[in-house]
Amino acid sequence: MKIFLLYLIFAISAIEALGQSLSVFNIDTSSFPVIRAKFFAFDGSGNQIRNIPSSDFSVSENGQLRTVLSVFCSLPKPSSALSSVLVMDQSGSMGESKKLDAIHESAKSWISALPNRSECAITAFDTDNYIVQDFSTDKKLLIQKAQAIKANGGTDYNKALIDPMSSGILMAKTGKYKRVIIMMSDGLPNFEPRTAQIINEAKANSILIYFVSLGYPSPQCMKDITQQTGGQYFENISTAEEAKKTYMKIMQAATGGDPCDISWQSEVNCQSTLINADIKVMSLNISANASYQSPSSGVAKLEFSPSYLILKNIPPSTKKDTIVKVTARNADFNITNINSSNTIFSIDQSNFTLKKDQSINLTFSFNPIDSGYCYCKFTFDNDVCPSVIYASGGFPGKKPNTQTLHLLKPNGTEVFLIGSDTVVTWEGVVPEEKVRLEYSIDSGKTWVLITNSASDLKYKWHVPKSPSNVCLARVTADVGCGICDDVYIGKQVWSGCNLNVDHFRNGDSIPEVRIESQWANRTSPAWCYYNNDPAMGKIYGKLYNWYAVNDPRGLAPAGWHVASDAEWTALVNCLGADTSLVGGKLKEVGTVHWRSPNVASNEICFNLLPGGIRYGHGPFDNVNAVTYLWTASSYDSVWAWGNGIANNFALIRRGVLTKYGGSSVRCVKN
Repeated sequence: MKIFLLYLIFAISAIEALGQSLSVFNIDTSSFPVIRAKFFAFDGSGNQIRNIPSSDFSVSENGQLRTVLSVFCSLPKPSSALSSVLVMDQSGSMGESKKLDAIHESAKSWISALPNRSECAITAFDTDNYIVQDFSTDKKLLIQKAQAIKANGGTDYNKALIDPMSSGILMAKTGKYKRVIIMMSDGLPNFEPRTAQIINEAKANSILIYFVSLGYPSPQCMKDITQQTGGQYFENISTAEEAKKTYMKIMQAATGGDPCDISWQSEVNCQSTLINADIKVMSLNISANASYQSPSSGVAKLEFSPSYLILKNIPPSTKKDTIVKVTARNADFNITNINSSNTIFSIDQSNFTLKKDQSINLTFSFNPIDSGYCYCKFTFDNDVCPSVIYASGGFPGKKPNTQTLHLLKPNGTEVFLIGSDTVVTWEGVVPEEKVRLEYSIDSGKTWVLITNSASDLKYKWHVPKSPSNVCLARVTADVGCGICDDVYIGKQVWSGCNLNVDHFRNGDSIPEVRIESQWANRTSPAWCYYNNDPAMGKIYGKLYNWYAVNDPRGLAPAGWHVASDAEWTALVNCLGADTSLVGGKLKEVGTVHWRSPNVASNEICFNLLPGGIRYGHGPFDNVNAVTYLWTASSYDSVWAWGNGIANNFALIRRGVLTKYGGSSVRCVKN
């Protein structure tokens, strides 16, 4: 099937190449919706056609007919001398006789037609580059050298155009006259070339680059290179005769044939989008295709300032008014109604008219009935483009009474290929608010984190190598870091605060030990508050010795267990594996509990607090500055694995703690 499709493209393009032709390039959107472009029209002999009236042109964009505003062609100029470099592909695939004929014949026609005083050089490339002939005015010598090119090796466009020692640009930049490169190839490059560098180097040295592809469509990199350096590309050339005519078209353009100009009236769109333009000369039955991205500056929209509303900490039954400036951009808008998705949000007007660039101030009101998170989508019904503004309110950490957040895609019916890219979308929060995205390959038994910080109601996701037909996805809003809320990270669910229990899971009491001498070197379970102060326990939880952690009666509540060393390592790896940063991602931000400076982001709402430590011989130390956390993993008879984090670093340090000491505990769900 692939071969057949390629043949169709080849055959269709060849029909046009045998006769007259039209090429359109350098599309200019700076005056959008007026579009300007350059074009060349050539007759069958390669001569430029300049006398086409605007009434003979037809332009359509994405199938919609447009009005042609003007067509202009300047008078022809005397031919100027050229410093041209013929860059010839000698890769192995060029070994077919008709391809070598195309190279040889097109080079011969080019060299023979060079204006007086012009100089020409020839280089060749495969996986390296070669000087076939330095700049010369000896046409006989140049033709002889061009005829000697043979096929060999791979295809490297960097070697062709920019790499030392013998690339086209390095050769052309030494030319004395107008500098032109004509590159011919029959295949795609083995890897993507350094397109931006090639363009910049060519522009810096006033080099026009033309590209001719034999039997295949021009790759996008060469379209970009030719159009941005002032040259052109010619694709799907199939015979030596077509190649000769193509080189004569390039000669016509390069020696003084300035391109003609055309302009047409486009239309304002509701979003920046790719526009495919079809340009035809009706009397000559020739056409060309070109595409451009409609500029964001030309999008018709209602512009809101501020662009969204986030109204935090407004007490219930307290009305909050906010002024929003609404401006009509690039079109006149007639607003017939404004719909609010939540009755606790309202607006003072529901219909009005705005001329282009005209503004109005609207009063948005928020009257919460409780402190939970709430969301609203205002939809402006109008005759131009869909327009919305989002609002949210509530106290940080307070969950919504009504769930509004949900996934739009995936919706349960899709099949994704491993390694492909897709876009996850959702709604129910302000676009600027961050959400957590996760997926499951076992019907929700375990969850894998995609990201903690997706926003803008969409996220590009690279589908992982995890084949399954029972996949789920979920989105969770970051409405603030609620104290002791479960923390989902990778396939783990962690407790959101330090453990604060005084009984084992079976109901047996755990002894509280206050006196230093009773704590020192104790080898049975014990707990304490920092400085034996119950008020500290309400904030930081309890400090346990490792014998409480390891007791078979179970320190963690039912359904949970004390995190092992391996589980702490998995947590660190899931957060980036850079231990110099992970601690900061776990710590509560600010200096309410942590001593200044506190290097913290708390980006997964782990809310880690500095509960300090009780040494194995009894004293307390470092509350507000350090936290030490047990793992359930023993090192030897005296030491066990643990983790330490300090206020002034984002580092998390894995090490061993004496089992007699008192440290904090975090649990993982079974």
